[in-house]
Amino acid sequence: MAEPENQPLLGTATSARSTNAPKGHRLWIAAGLVSVFGFAAIYFLFLATPSPQSVLRELEQQRIRWNVPGVAVVAVKDFGDTILLNTGLGVRNEAGDPVTSKTLFQIGSTTKAMGAFALLRLAEKGVLDLNGHIKDYRPTFRLSDPSATSLTNFIDLLSHRTGLPRNDLLLFMTNTTIDFLDTKLSEIEPAYEFRSGFGYQNFMHALAGLIGSDLYLNRTSRGPGATFEGWYNMMEKEFFKPLGMEHTTGDVRKWMVDELRANAAPVELDPNTGIPKKVTGWLDPLYSIWLEWASPAGSVTTNVEDLGKYLRFVLKQGINEKGERILSENAFRNAFAPHNSYSADYSKYPPAFSIPYYALGWGVTTYRGKRMVTHSGGTEMTCAVCVFPDDGFGAFIVTNNQAGWASAACPQLADRFLFKDRSTNLFSYVEKATVQQYKDITKAVEKAYADRPKPLPLPSVDPRDFLGTYTSPVWGNVVITEFDPSLQPKMQPNFLVNLMDREHPLSLVQKSGHYVHLESFASLTDSVKPLKIAFASSPYADFLKAHGLKDTIFGSDFVLIHFVGNRYALMGDPDEVIEFIPEAGTQATQIRISTSITGTATFKKVE
Repeated sequence: MAEPENQPLLGTATSARSTNAPKGHRLWIAAGLVSVFGFAAIYFLFLATPSPQSVLRELEQQRIRWNVPGVAVVAVKDFGDTILLNTGLGVRNEAGDPVTSKTLFQIGSTTKAMGAFALLRLAEKGVLDLNGHIKDYRPTFRLSDPSATSLTNFIDLLSHRTGLPRNDLLLFMTNTTIDFLDTKLSEIEPAYEFRSGFGYQNFMHALAGLIGSDLYLNRTSRGPGATFEGWYNMMEKEFFKPLGMEHTTGDVRKWMVDELRANAAPVELDPNTGIPKKVTGWLDPLYSIWLEWASPAGSVTTNVEDLGKYLRFVLKQGINEKGERILSENAFRNAFAPHNSYSADYSKYPPAFSIPYYALGWGVTTYRGKRMVTHSGGTEMTCAVCVFPDDGFGAFIVTNNQAGWASAACPQLADRFLFKDRSTNLFSYVEKATVQQYKDITKAVEKAYADRPKPLPLPSVDPRDFLGTYTSPVWGNVVITEFDPSLQPKMQPNFLVNLMDREHPLSLVQKSGHYVHLESFASLTDSVKPLKIAFASSPYADFLKAHGLKDTIFGSDFVLIHFVGNRYALMGDPDEVIEFIPEAGTQATQIRISTSITGTATFKKVE
């Protein structure tokens, strides 16, 4: 039955008039309709902003394709006055509970910008000077270079230009006081000269935050400083509360307590059944202890409702949702200023990004000709934030696995909402480039083994003499033992692993974000049996032992494949080298380790 009141007015009128119209008139009418609908199609495809619902459907399709269990997203425009998206997709835990806008996620290293904003606020209150020397605030601070020790300031710490290598393995080998940084930093060999390069450093952000909270608490007489409780206290009072971020905390212990409430949990989806399964790892309550000491570098827990308030604060350059100025515009200019340059691989994306620089907890670049400040974060969850401060648009995406999905999704939201472009697919660029990168790495590893000298120089002494315990003032003890070949490392199933495994159906080892096949070089090695190395003595290892736990993260065995002479490759990667240094052709008395997880360090054998 016809319902004329619901018919398009244009269609109804032309249909009624064209029935008895002359042929020529009907042609003119048809041409007009083509023009009208053609213009409408062009407007829809190229000029009209996609609806939030259509963008959300697209995100859901990509979430399913990438096998991401749960996602929460917030996107705003008009400098935070208009909320475009504020919702969740998928499941937050093993029970299959849905993700909502209230679900709490770990946001990893996007914590750094929040901590930097808090320090900028303290600077405006006269608590500290960002250009002041760290040595003046903490006399026990010391690097290996005396000149760098005397010159280092807060800007150096927050922009990764102290010269130290990343050394993230130390995250698992620390006690929970700032004193660790005093005793260890001077023993770490620099990777480059002071203020002459970019070396991403969680330690330095942790140090800046702890010193800042120490100064804040001592100045306001609210309790002891230089503790993680002090940093939580400072962030709560000086940042989260003024922004109205009621569900946000930097306290890892609250994450542990709240895990069975509104928290997301790190889970993986079975690639065949889609059933979620919890991943036991960094964010398990007992394992989360490692995050505590480095809280200013990556411990914040929040939800997208609070992150919407944060985006508004950033876009309004220091004004909260009540219209109160929390931070000056000058402080924002400092926060986004080019304090350090760094190289970033944007080959995954279209040629729309400029060469970036690093500010205070932010990477700054241009995307499609517009300034974009951005950062990613990762624990066993991943997230990404991108803000276009000159155009009033921002987005924050959080997930509960490690697929790297958010870093593609965030700028694509800008494509849809800011640039009104429906055609781009950054996910496909990431997918293709990652697979190609994997292939290139595999070929490079194979070539490195094939290019070794022939005949292959074997160890100068019996490799069994390499076995034993070695110690370093930074790393504590490592133990070298024989490797059991029946133990094959496994990776959690996710979209990229499944994709790559289809092309190279072999077991994989993940290292430093790369994927390398053990079998790729196993056939290229000689008869020298592999060894294994384990970092055995640390407060983290002691903590696990006290709770009857086995470390499944960094205290587990690293496989050492013989490369040439006394040099072994960590996980078979010839760029990650452990060299045994015998004394006068006898047993090894030292090992020299040069890897991405340790930097360069020397260990002496324990007699």
